Amino acid sequence: MQIQKGKKGIKEQGHVLLISLIITAIIGFLVISYLKLVKTQGAFAMRAQVWESVMPLVEAGIEEAMAHLNTMVNSNLAANGWTKDASNGFYRKRDMGEGFYYVRITYNNIEQPTITSSGYLPAPLTLASDRHAGPAFLASITGDPNVTVVTEPVTEPIKEFPQPPSIYPDPSVNYLKRTVQVTAQKQPFWAKGMVAKHNINLNGNNIASNSFDSSDPNFSGPGGAYDPTKTKDNGDIATNSGIYNPLNAGNAEIMGRVATGPGGGVEIGPSGSVGSKNWVLSGNNGIEPGYSADDMNVGFMDVQAPFTGGAFSPGGGIYNGTSYRYMLGTGNYQMTQLNMSGKENMIVTGHAKLYVTGDILMSGQTVIEIAPGASLELYVGGASATIAGNGLINHNNTADTFTYYGLPNNASLSVSGNGQFTGAIYAPNADFSMDGGGNNTIDFIGASVTRTVTMNGHFNFHYDEALGEFGPTTTYTIVSWNEM
Repeated sequence: MQIQKGKKGIKEQGHVLLISLIITAIIGFLVISYLKLVKTQGAFAMRAQVWESVMPLVEAGIEEAMAHLNTMVNSNLAANGWTKDASNGFYRKRDMGEGFYYVRITYNNIEQPTITSSGYLPAPLTLASDRHAGPAFLASITGDPNVTVVTEPVTEPIKEFPQPPSIYPDPSVNYLKRTVQVTAQKQPFWAKGMVAKHNINLNGNNIASNSFDSSDPNFSGPGGAYDPTKTKDNGDIATNSGIYNPLNAGNAEIMGRVATGPGGGVEIGPSGSVGSKNWVLSGNNGIEPGYSADDMNVGFMDVQAPFTGGAFSPGGGIYNGTSYRYMLGTGNYQMTQLNMSGKENMIVTGHAKLYVTGDILMSGQTVIEIAPGASLELYVGGASATIAGNGLINHNNTADTFTYYGLPNNASLSVSGNGQFTGAIYAPNADFSMDGGGNNTIDFIGASVTRTVTMNGHFNFHYDEALGEFGPTTTYTIVSWNEM
């Protein structure tokens, strides 16, 4: 009996030992699983940290390429450390800490170049050591097809674009890479009818804005002239400012869109109307849905002096039997200041560039005339320009025949008179004011880009869309962004 009892005890002890082994195995499995989970989570965290850290390198490459384009515009891009390759592209590699970026500029059309930038950082050791866990392992982590980890020593160029084999500073290091391709494009000076850096105040009476196209006979009169029966509704008005209500539309009738900088707003009077041609002509007040935005964010390029020497000093002359204080033909002219009073006048008979290094002051019955078929580019380097008296008389139909360029010191531009103004203004540092005379309605035909705008009087603003299509352009801006 005792022997049988001992056998039973041994059997029971064997069961306990077996159960203990099973429990120990389960605990061991759980511990191993937990450790692997911790390791995987650590790998995820390190990968995510490095992944995010690569993007500043990519962006730095894009910024350098944009700066290079804007600095070397219309010049040889193979400068300042950039190299031309066999595919007529221009590339640059720059080391930054443990990583580096490689960026390349290509274009079929210089107006719209493509920039491809790749950033590289050493991959986390926990990932780099797992040779079997290469791109597929990382892709399974995030499901992101953009993830690329180079897990073998690299001696071959990357496939996206031509580059030298020596791009990798240490071929034995595993690199995590991100690539972004952007398209840049030059923006026209006059992409909208009226643009300002800061406030726009339409304080006058009966102010209206619309558009036409002097290059299209369907939307213009003979010779590209403004025709009130052929108007369009792209008379856009915009400011870069994001302060409280930087755009005061008053009671203006604006056939077009209004825009401010981020966070800005538009103040409109009880009789004001902003929207499509149909909206305004139907007598609606307020802003039509979809015709106001706060996404305005553009750059303003400084105006450079048109020439540095070899210019003529304007002299007098007789044109069509009339004597003029100044007569400009085709060529470059320069003055230290333009000061006309009484009945003094100026006539432009050819295609002239006039650089006034100082101020402009016109008063009395003074006038600047542009003869039929002639054109004037007026550059102002002084702080102040006042075009008053009889103002500007442009005998041509299109605004591109008179262009006003304010250099960085040009802080004030005042235009007044009783006649039509046909021209385009680009003076990004100038406070622009227009003052109408009497009860006459003055037509402003063209476009303007200034620091601020103040309208006092009766003005109809007619944006010539041909200025945006065929006029001069500013610096490059990014118009598309695609991560590859």
